[in-house]
Amino acid sequence: MVNRLQPFPHGTLRSSLEARMIEDTHSITGKEGSQAEALDAKLLYQDVCLAAQHLDLFLRAGNAHKEVFKPHVLTLRDIVQQVCIKLMFLHPVDCGRKAEELLWRQMYSAVALLLLKANGKHTDTFQQWEGRLRAHLKGGLRFYEHLFLFLQEHCELSLPGYIDWPYSVIHLISCKKTGPASEEEVAWAQMACHRCLLYLGDLFRCQNEFLAPATKD
Repeated sequence: MVNRLQPFPHGTLRSSLEARMIEDTHSITGKEGSQAEALDAKLLYQDVCLAAQHLDLFLRAGNAHKEVFKPHVLTLRDIVQQVCIKLMFLHPVDCGRKAEELLWRQMYSAVALLLLKANGKHTDTFQQWEGRLRAHLKGGLRFYEHLFLFLQEHCELSLPGYIDWPYSVIHLISCKKTGPASEEEVAWAQMACHRCLLYLGDLFRCQNEFLAPATKD
């Protein structure tokens, strides 16, 4: 027998994640010790992985291409993104890379792959979600551009010799600094900047694959 998650109880998982985020912030600002912070990060990551599993259930449904932009799915994806951002900047060493990958997969990669398959099977319904897909990809480009710039500011990176896109003041992502970045945090942030550029390239490619043919038609 295949084990399946229980149906998503509207509001319950969201409340749990929001409560965990508040607790996590309190533990960081209270400086209760590295062990307590590591435990908080682990629990928060487990909660966001549970939310991601519910998103995976939606994406595996036969009518997923019709549901992917419905309000309840959008709300859950937004929660996952906000928690991942929190993990990236409050626990960059323990959870930064994992949170990056989870955010990319749930917010953009999984959605693009789903609609790429649906576009071949349900060409008659493409116009129904074309506009929302266009807005989604545009939002992803804006998010990763801002994340790329915010990482440089937040971790005080100096990348002019590596990347021809220097830091500028940006305020889309909000996360207060708790102190100067450690060497490990700086190392993660440098590689995260590199991955942001890769994500931007993938999003531009998705735009071309999905929307250029539709524009020609």
